[in-house]
Parts: sequence; C-alpha cells; structure tokens
Amino acid sequence: MRTVDGGWVLALAIAIALYVVHLACLAAGGPLGAYPIVHPDSLDWLTNGLRLTGVPVECTWRPPVTPLIFAALFRAHLDGVIPLVGPLSLLATTAVLLTVGRRAVGSPAIFAAALYATNHFVLTHALAIGADVLAIGLGTFGWLSAAVALRENVPDYLLLAAPALVLAHLTQPWIPFLAPALLAMLYWDLPRARALLRSPQARVAASLGALVAILVIALRGLAGGVFHPQTHVVYRQYLHPSLHHTGYYAWASVAAWSLPVTALAAAGLLVVATDRGGRQVGLGLLGALAGPLVAFGCFYDWRDSRFVLYWTIPALLLAGMALARQPRWTAIPLAALAIAAGNWACSAEPTPFATFLVWAPHRAAVMDYYTGRVRAAPCQPHWFARMLRQEIVAHRTHDSVYYDHERARLALAAAARLGPNDTFYYDPGPVIPVHRYVLVNALVLGARRRVAVIDTAAERPPPGALLLLRRDALSKDRLAPFELVATGTHDALVQILP
Repeated sequence: MRTVDGGWVLALAIAIALYVVHLACLAAGGPLGAYPIVHPDSLDWLTNGLRLTGVPVECTWRPPVTPLIFAALFRAHLDGVIPLVGPLSLLATTAVLLTVGRRAVGSPAIFAAALYATNHFVLTHALAIGADVLAIGLGTFGWLSAAVALRENVPDYLLLAAPALVLAHLTQPWIPFLAPALLAMLYWDLPRARALLRSPQARVAASLGALVAILVIALRGLAGGVFHPQTHVVYRQYLHPSLHHTGYYAWASVAAWSLPVTALAAAGLLVVATDRGGRQVGLGLLGALAGPLVAFGCFYDWRDSRFVLYWTIPALLLAGMALARQPRWTAIPLAALAIAAGNWACSAEPTPFATFLVWAPHRAAVMDYYTGRVRAAPCQPHWFARMLRQEIVAHRTHDSVYYDHERARLALAAAARLGPNDTFYYDPGPVIPVHRYVLVNALVLGARRRVAVIDTAAERPPPGALLLLRRDALSKDRLAPFELVATGTHDALVQILP
C-alpha cells in the first residue's frame, strides 16, 4: 500500500479539526441543562458527575472516568465546557488513527480517519454528552498500540496499550469486546507474542495498567462515589443468547456508515483475505469488528443504535484498506463519495429510534424500532450541519421529554430557596411522558439538589419542603396550607407550611 506525504495528512487533520469545531460551536451556548444534543443516558453521566462533587443526589451508576471528568469541570464552574468533551474525544481519536493507526495499518488509517470524523452518526454521538466516543478513542489507541508492538516487535508500545485499555474499560466496560482482536493478533505469531509478553516492558505495562485502575477507582471513592459491584448484576440480567436483534444491528450499521462505506468495508474483507503480509493486523480488525457486534447483536437483550459506534472504526479501517488498494485516480473520487455519503443524514438526534438509511439523494428509509418494519422516511436527508441546525432550533424553541423550559425555570427558583443538603420534592402526576428517572435527572441538573418523587395523594412532604407539581393539583386542596412560590403554564412550585 502506497505511502502518503505528511503534509497531506497534516492538511487533512486541520480540515477535520475546523469542521468538528464548527459543529461544536453550533451546538454550544445556553445553560447546560438546555444543551440540545442529548439522549437519556446523557443525564445519567451528568448526575453522576454532580454526585462526585458532593451533591447528595441519587443516580444510576455509571463507569467512573467520564463522571470524574465532569465532576472536575463542575467543581471548576466550567459547566459550559462539558459538551466539548465529546468533540475533543473525537479529534483525539482522529489523531490516534493518523499516527498510531497509520503505523499499525498504513495508509488505510488515513482514509478511516477522514470517514470517522465526518460521519453523521459519529458526529451526533460526539456532540452528545456521554462516554462512548471517549471510550472508543481510548480503546482504539490501546489495541492499535498493541498491534504496533506485535507487528514490529516494539515492546515499548505496550506501555501505551495497557493504560489506554484500562482507561477505556473504566469509561465504558468493553475490554471483553476487544478480547477477540487482541487474541487473534497474539495467536497469529505466537512465538513472537510470547517473547513480547515476557519482556520487561510487558511487566511494567501490566503494573501500569493496574495502577491506573486503582487510581481511578480510588479517586471516585475519595470524591464520594462508590464503585458498585451490583451494577454487573444489572448487566447480566440483559444477557440472553438470541438472534432477535441481529437484523436490527445489520440495518443500523448500514444506516450509520452509508451504503458506499459498507460496500467498501465488504471489499476490505477481501483485502484481508488476500494480503498475507498484513494478515495479523487484518485479523485484529476482524476481531475488533466481530467482538462488539456479536455481543450486542446476539447476547445483549437491549437494542440501541448507539452501540454501532463500537464496531465502526474497524469497519472504516476495512473500508480504508479497500480504498488504499485502488489507483489514485480511483481512490480519491471513491473516498470523496464515501465521505459525502457518510455525512448525509435525516436527523442529528442521538436516539435509538431514528435509524434512517439514506439509499439515494433525497431518499431514505427508516426501520421501526419496535416492529422492525421498514418504510419510506417521512423526511429528506441533507448535510449533517443542516440537520444539526434544525435540531438545535427545534430544541431551543420547543419543549422535549429531556428539557422543559418552564420546569427548568421552576427548578432554579427552588434552588434559590433550598440549602445544599435539602431535598426537592416532585409530584409528576398520573401521566408521565418519559421514564421517571429522566425527569428526575433533568430536575437534579437544574436544582443541583436531591430530588424525591412522591405521590401527594398518598403522602405529604415535610413542613418547609419545596414541591413541584401540576397546577391542576392546586385546586384539589390536597396540600393546603401551602405557600405558592412560582407558577408556570403546567407546573407550580409550592412550599409546605407547618
């Protein structure tokens, strides 16, 4: 595979950085709670970060690395920087592909970097507040560093691989998904692998990885968080061998990458099969692709298009292999077509329901999340930046299940009257439009206080407590006497009197 001049690589990196920064600037601005690109788990990451700052909130446990980053930003009063963690992680991953990836795989990594950083699906989740893009960047850095160590017999790269893999696992638990990639590369040249793993650097790398894990877990404990072992019990309840989700993930993968990129990735499989010189790394690519795909598609009984992120980089490296085998006059227009197709989108909303597959200019199809039925999409695809602008305008002018402008205002009014250890009470009423924990997390983010959900028809908050409830509940006199603090169109904030 031919080499690429370093100047072209630098120019590509600058162009990618400018584009990602442009998109991040479009989405930034306004209070953190009103940030437009979120999914339900985004609120969990934020409330975990608040918990680690000492706010006594109850939240669903998340792996420690990202909450620790958010907690540090909360403590420094840099809440507005939190939405930039994802774009910065994306840029760092792109840099990994252009450096370590280029050394491990060659010029295909350059194509993969361009495809990754301009893909609408990746960009959406990079802009969302979460941990996936950071975990994928760290994991990619780890297994590509291991690939360089094995391929070139350079043990020093293990000193990079071990802490990166440990940090990736403590960001999102996915080292088991990378195990097939690492084992495939080890067993391809077992004598060299054995010698490498017996080197002093390997022992130092193992110690360094263990030290990183201990430090991260200890930091979480010192910050007031607990590393909950029962979380793994929660994960295990979703582990049921089944092919029920296989078709969904096949569709979601093609929808995420685009038809041209998927075709190039399939052609890359032929390159791996015929290139014996690069077979070791090629097998690692196949392992990195198959590990998470099989885990989520055949064993994890919860479907979410977000999981496609975990096998996207191996697929794009395979596509890069196919492009790198072409003559320059063919590779450049093919790469341009693939980049354009990957940037063409119907939505910039990171939900598992919007699995739009663009199959022709201004034509797309969508798979129903619950039934698996495919139908024509009700919208036309456009460039991702245009779809992002539309999503931002819609979010900032209309309420959503994740952010209600009126409820956020009332939460701020409550925060002004509450002490740091007080509890903010919330009665959502009989009709709840979304999972209760989503509403609670949104209130926690606004009030920065513990939020307790109660049913005022059955129990009464303690005297002096602040309560948010539906305005129509005021006419029922269930809570009298109370002081009316603030009202909105739908909700009211009241204080319970003695």
